[in-house]
Amino acid sequence: MPANGTAGLARSAVSGISRLPSPPARTIARTFLRGRAGRGMVLMSATVTPDTPLVECPSRALRPHPPRRWSRVLPHHRSARRRLVALACLLALLVVPGGAPSQAGPGDPPVPDDDTFVGAGGYTYPRPTNAAKVFRWGSETWRDEFEVGGALRPQWRVNRPRRVREQQGQITMNAQAHTGTVSVTATDTAAAYGRWETRVRGKRYDRGTPYRFFWELVPVQPTGCPGGSDQRIVIASWAQDDARAVGGIGVDADTAFTFGADLDLRIGYFHTYAIEIAPDHVSWFVDTKVVHTERRPEALTGVVYRPRLRMQAVRGATMARSRMQADWVRHYSLDRPGALPVTAPAMTRTDLAPLC
Repeated sequence: MPANGTAGLARSAVSGISRLPSPPARTIARTFLRGRAGRGMVLMSATVTPDTPLVECPSRALRPHPPRRWSRVLPHHRSARRRLVALACLLALLVVPGGAPSQAGPGDPPVPDDDTFVGAGGYTYPRPTNAAKVFRWGSETWRDEFEVGGALRPQWRVNRPRRVREQQGQITMNAQAHTGTVSVTATDTAAAYGRWETRVRGKRYDRGTPYRFFWELVPVQPTGCPGGSDQRIVIASWAQDDARAVGGIGVDADTAFTFGADLDLRIGYFHTYAIEIAPDHVSWFVDTKVVHTERRPEALTGVVYRPRLRMQAVRGATMARSRMQADWVRHYSLDRPGALPVTAPAMTRTDLAPLC
C-alpha cells in the first residue's frame, strides 16, 4: 500500500515535499445502487450520500436504441417510454432526501404558522379550537355535542322539524329556495351570566338570495319588542359571500352595541364564536381571540338568555339552497377566572331605527 501523504503513488515516484498533511478523507462515498441482478436489470453507480434510496432501472432503458426504418417518420412509443424511464432513473440519482422544505415565494400561498393552515382555494384558515381551552374556563355547565344522530333532543325547540337533524356529530339545518326561516332554540338551559361558545359554519350550494346565518342569545322573558328582538345578543351573523362577521348587544328598541371582525367566509369553513357576559363587562371572541370588550353600564343588561341558531330568509325572495351546521354548543360559568386578560377595543354604540 502506498505511504500516507503520497497521493496514492509510491514514495520513490514522488519528488519534492511530500503531500503532508494528507488530504482529507472523502465525505461522500461512492455507493453502488443495487437492484435485482437478474434478467433485464443493471447496477448503476453514482456519487451519493448514504441515505440515497436504491434505484432499479431496466437495462433496456439505458441501452442505445438501434436505428430503425421509419424512425424519422413514425413515432416509436416504446422508444419514448424507454427514454422517459432512463431520465427518471438519472433524476432519482440527483435527489438527496431530507432536504429543508422550500419557503413560499411572493406569488405562492402563505406559509401556515401554528395557529392556521392553508385550505381550499389557497385561503388561510384558523385551526379548529375554542376560547374555553385557551382562556381555561374549566368544565362546561351545559353542552350539546350532537352525537346521538337522527332527530334532535326534545329540549330543542325547532320551528321546521323536517329541516333539522343530527348527523355525523353535528346539528344540520337545511333550507331550500322557499323554505323560509329555520331556527332551533335550546329550552333546557338559560343564564344571565357566563360564557357561551359554538363552532359553526354556513354554506350555500347554488345561486339565489343568500340566507343569513345567526348564532345568538335570546331573552327568556322579553320585556320589549315581541320575541325580544330588541334585547337579543347576536354573537355572530354573516352570509357566505361576506368578508366580515358582525354582532351586537340589543339594549332596547333604539340602541345597540355593535361589533365585527374581518373573516374569509366564502368557503363556508368552521369558525368558533364566543361571548363572555359578566356583571362588569361583555367580551366577544372569534377563533380563540378576544376582539372586543365593552364595560359601559348601558350594555350590561342583566337579561337571562338561552341559545339559538337561525337561518334567516328574505320574505318573498327565492333563496339559495343552503346549510348551517354546528359542531357543538357549550356554556361555562364564571366560577373560574379566565387565565388571560380580556383587554380589547370597546364596541360601537349605535342608534337604531325603532324595531317595534
